[in-house]
Amino acid sequence: MDGRRVALFCITLIAVSAARLRAAEFFGLGDLPGGLFESRANQVSGNGSTVVGYSLSGSNQRQEAFRWTRATGMVALGDLPGGPYFSAATGVSYNGSVVAGAGHSDKPSGGQEAFLWTAAAGMVGKGDLPGGPFSSRFQSISADGSVAVGGAASDLGFEAVRWTSETGMVALGDLPGGLHQSEAFDISADGSVIVGAGYGALTYGEAFRWTEATGMEGLGDLPGGHLGGSIAWGLSADGRVIVGQGQSQLQGEAFRWTEQEGMVGLGFTTDCTLSSATSASRDGAVIVGQSCGGFVWNEADGMRRLTDVLANLGVDLGGWDPYFASDISWDGNVIVGVGTNPQGNTEAWMAILHEPEPVPGDTDTDGDVDIIDFNNVRNNFGTTGLGDADGDGIVGIGDLNAV
Repeated sequence: MDGRRVALFCITLIAVSAARLRAAEFFGLGDLPGGLFESRANQVSGNGSTVVGYSLSGSNQRQEAFRWTRATGMVALGDLPGGPYFSAATGVSYNGSVVAGAGHSDKPSGGQEAFLWTAAAGMVGKGDLPGGPFSSRFQSISADGSVAVGGAASDLGFEAVRWTSETGMVALGDLPGGLHQSEAFDISADGSVIVGAGYGALTYGEAFRWTEATGMEGLGDLPGGHLGGSIAWGLSADGRVIVGQGQSQLQGEAFRWTEQEGMVGLGFTTDCTLSSATSASRDGAVIVGQSCGGFVWNEADGMRRLTDVLANLGVDLGGWDPYFASDISWDGNVIVGVGTNPQGNTEAWMAILHEPEPVPGDTDTDGDVDIIDFNNVRNNFGTTGLGDADGDGIVGIGDLNAV
């Protein structure tokens, strides 16, 4: 290859790399019409396209679930039939087509009921456990939206639950010696690993990990926390990394748990003595949470304030205070949370760090197209699950051609 061709080849590579990397961004997601200005983002879809949460709407300041995309903006999802108006969205599938949460329905006791939402069916209640006052809620769902987790009241107490269309709502029990008080907060992409917290031998509860093979296992606490009080808020999509908050020297500290290392504290941001990790990227390499403001953690840089990360990327926040980071996309580039906007209102926000342009056929957003992407399409063909490579909302021939 002659010198001129080498130069042209290098220029082409630079141009392609630049085209595949968008500038960092930060922006508010708005609010639902009517009511006081308030919105909160709870979760972002694995592909980073869809955000769910709740906002105040209507003249009676009702709390209502929302679903946000760039194309539609913030759209209200309504509520379950009957009962006082209330709903909140807390979980969303990988491609954003299925939303999970809770709303008030016409069921006994006026309690909340777990729901799943799709564009085709709308908001559908998913029942409760037998016994006890009627109360259930979903906190998260699997990548394809077929498995949901959360908590529900039973004749024993309030228990962590796992739901599928085949099994309905199934209690996961409690930690040994517990008080039948537990709740599941997150689930792996394939639905096989569930995390949350329950009351076991530790006084103030303990983070747990659940699989069908092992049942509910306590994860302990950070060194120095003699009263107990750990909680698992999030889980990497591959199910290998768990994040949350533990007690170290009588203060809450964010942690990262793996089977090899156990529970490891992530520390705090400068001049802060409290932290909590809420979510992790697909492989657990990037973690977000709150420590006197939203934070971003990775092994190379440790814990950094989100405001500093964005400033280093040239983003002007314009008076925003993004004080809580609630979730992160699988590729670690899209973060959502809650903050105070320049007008002093509570508003949901989205931060985009280094958003790569989508790679056609890359269903797991790992930057390449391989046998895993092919299997995602093959295993979920004809569904709204993981494998939607062309973004049309369903796994079909177009996705097969893309991989």
